[in-house]
Amino acid sequence: LEALAVVEERGQAVAAALNLEILQRNLRTRELLDQTQRQATELQAQEESTRAAEQRTRLLLDSAAEGIFGVDRDGAITFVNAAACRMLGFGAEELIGHPSHALIHHHRPDGRPYPVDECPMYAAYTRGEASRIDNEFLWRRDQTGLPVEYGATPMVKDGQIMGAVISFTDITERKEAEKRLRETEMFFRSVLESAPDGLMVVDEPEAGHRFVSRAKYAAAFRRISLSILS
Repeated sequence: LEALAVVEERGQAVAAALNLEILQRNLRTRELLDQTQRQATELQAQEESTRAAEQRTRLLLDSAAEGIFGVDRDGAITFVNAAACRMLGFGAEELIGHPSHALIHHHRPDGRPYPVDECPMYAAYTRGEASRIDNEFLWRRDQTGLPVEYGATPMVKDGQIMGAVISFTDITERKEAEKRLRETEMFFRSVLESAPDGLMVVDEPEAGHRFVSRAKYAAAFRRISLSILS
């Protein structure tokens, strides 16, 4: 009987020890589950914050009237806004991942090929040189040229060039207005220079001469010559 009692007592002790171990394991498991749950909640919050920031950035980009796109260190387009797609006639999926120079900046306005190493955009994402240009074309999907003014700004992180951001505006109307102004000036100059009588144009009284026709110069020269001869 004493032996049975000892065995029973030992069995109870072992059972108690096992129960304690199981309880401790359950507690550790619970702690791990709680920790995992906290990490999952934090990660979800970070993801939501990142998505919200991305949505705000996308909203800002697509609200801009300027065309905007970014390129990486190899010149491949990494993002593009709605205005750039609209002006160039491309879908975003047709631009992202493709080399910007070969796709939309491959020729000069006069039709000559544009070497990439002479491109200001290339200088921005390879050498970190910012620039502002107003005498070049970007080329639409239908291969027609779009006169633009653009700025190329390098993206730099921790001293390393990560790419560049290019923003551009359509200056077709400005170029046409400048052309009309030049044509008008040339027309009136030709009219004034071909006039038989001397003509002089002034801005305001006592403001000085703005334009004097050839006829007036010729008449003045004849008067001076006759004065010397006499």
